[in-house]
Amino acid sequence: MSPALLGGPDRERLGGNLSGTVRAGICAQHESRGAHQLTAAVMSRLPLVVGAMVLGALLIVLASLAPGRLRGPLGAWALHRASRLLLRGLGVRRAQRTGPRSGASLVVANDMSWLDVLVLSAAAPVLPVANAEVAGWPLIGSLARRSGTIFINPRQLSGLPSDVERIATAMRRGHRVMVFPTVGSRRASAVSQFRTAPFQSAVDAAVVVSPVVVTYRGSTGCPLSPGLPVDRAALVDSLIGILAHRRTAEVNWLPVIPAIVDGGHPAGDRARTAAAAQRAIARASQQRPTRHIPAPNTTGRPHRAQPVGVVDKPTEVAPAA
Repeated sequence: MSPALLGGPDRERLGGNLSGTVRAGICAQHESRGAHQLTAAVMSRLPLVVGAMVLGALLIVLASLAPGRLRGPLGAWALHRASRLLLRGLGVRRAQRTGPRSGASLVVANDMSWLDVLVLSAAAPVLPVANAEVAGWPLIGSLARRSGTIFINPRQLSGLPSDVERIATAMRRGHRVMVFPTVGSRRASAVSQFRTAPFQSAVDAAVVVSPVVVTYRGSTGCPLSPGLPVDRAALVDSLIGILAHRRTAEVNWLPVIPAIVDGGHPAGDRARTAAAAQRAIARASQQRPTRHIPAPNTTGRPHRAQPVGVVDKPTEVAPAA
């Protein structure tokens, strides 16, 4: 059937599909490079990455030697500068539409790539919340501790109140604290429900919640989905791909959300604020918000409390529904 004989909606649907297919083909054609070009690109950037890591580590170590309460702000600033250096070495450009709110806040993001931590740390000084396992990683764990990263163990739910209090204390001292509070597996086309525990920290500290969205584009401007590596080999492959293909990380700081929205009732405040942050991020990233459905409870015991959202070890990205 000729496109000229189709009605308006059908013609638009066909044209949209064709143009989308053409755009995808153009993106794939421009992003594809020969083996020799890829090898040359990777080898040319390796010295830059190593140099950025050395300089960044030196900044973090020097900041950790500061006395007293200066150590916290200087640690966040050192991580901020080190992340910028490393992204520059990796060949990842940064684009930022708006800046973050000044002062303390709970920075909330839907992490879809291991690069998100670097990108958001480069966008503004923040204190990340990380899994306690990260503290034991060679070099990375030591630098994370020195930069002021807040470590929690999501498997020890008995420590949840103290984790919430440590995050709230950091924000009371004027820090931005960064969490990734998604429940369950990450999805490529949806924003999973957010855990409410980290939002209790924002309620206790009486600070705002600052949702932020990070998107990635290739050298031709085509959108990319880097994904989370599932093991060490996948992480190496992902790193090689980043070195071989230049990309841009776009950071979009969304309007802040007040943490106290339910007349001061803690449970209502944290639940509504978490839902509002999830909807804002889903809308800005043109995805759909989803609700986490827990596994059936066959033990007869009540469901356990939700752990705080963390910068976790690499996990698999669930396929789009």
